[in-house]
Amino acid sequence: MPRKRTKYNKNNKRLSRKPRRGMYRPLVPRTIQVATRRNHSQTLRFVKNMVFDYNPGTVAGTETNGMTIRANSIADIVADTYGTPNVFTAQSASYAAGQTVNADGWDEWDSRYQHFCVTGSKLSATFEPYGTGEDQGQPGMLALKLTGVNGVITAATDAAQINILPYVSKGHVFGACNQNRGCRLFKHYSAKKFEGVKDVRDAQQLRGRFVGNSEQAQPQERSFFEVALCKLNPNVGQQMPKGILTIKVEYIVQLLEPTESNEVQEPAAPAGAGSGGSYPLHVYKGNMLL
Repeated sequence: MPRKRTKYNKNNKRLSRKPRRGMYRPLVPRTIQVATRRNHSQTLRFVKNMVFDYNPGTVAGTETNGMTIRANSIADIVADTYGTPNVFTAQSASYAAGQTVNADGWDEWDSRYQHFCVTGSKLSATFEPYGTGEDQGQPGMLALKLTGVNGVITAATDAAQINILPYVSKGHVFGACNQNRGCRLFKHYSAKKFEGVKDVRDAQQLRGRFVGNSEQAQPQERSFFEVALCKLNPNVGQQMPKGILTIKVEYIVQLLEPTESNEVQEPAAPAGAGSGGSYPLHVYKGNMLL
């Protein structure tokens, strides 16, 4: 067999052979504890998809139905519902009325980190009416609002009052026989812009906790998305059309302060585009909401 050539430098001195650098340094003991790579912080995207059947019935006067969804927390994200009881029928029992609804991926990461911080979020809402004939209802409105106070929109808030509120996106809803019947709206939240902080990660009031009950998990400073459905004319007895309300909430989350868990800190592979769960942010670089 041919011998390996000896390498020399420009002064004709033989270069020493350096061993190949492997996965472990020779001075570090090769134990199971060292084999798990530790991340002091990670930035992931958490997603929650919800679908509701909306049946407002017939109500005289003003009657606005909707729900409040947290914009800067992935814990107990459905903060409140208002209007006529039982008008929203959830497609899944996991986010039905009375359930604590966390963003998908919460159970996967609550044992690996102590704190989370939502730096940005986006809510997408789509309403598609399906009533026919006399069941089509009156023209209505789908509205999305970003607010720092829960309960800005209530059952008594009519369309005229919603129109004068700031940070509102609105879309008209017509009966199923109309060509332009449904609508889709988007609302974005940036912690840096809306909360007026320079360093979101260093703002203690914007940090939530993975431990404790749902109230202890919430950040001290809270922001919300209001999703409201109301009829345009409050003086008629007939309500707006029945329909399917689809809500998708996406959160850009920084996970901070790892726990004593020795689990590998990698998220599960996504099941498919548009599904719920938590994913590495670099995979969805085009969807950054900061």
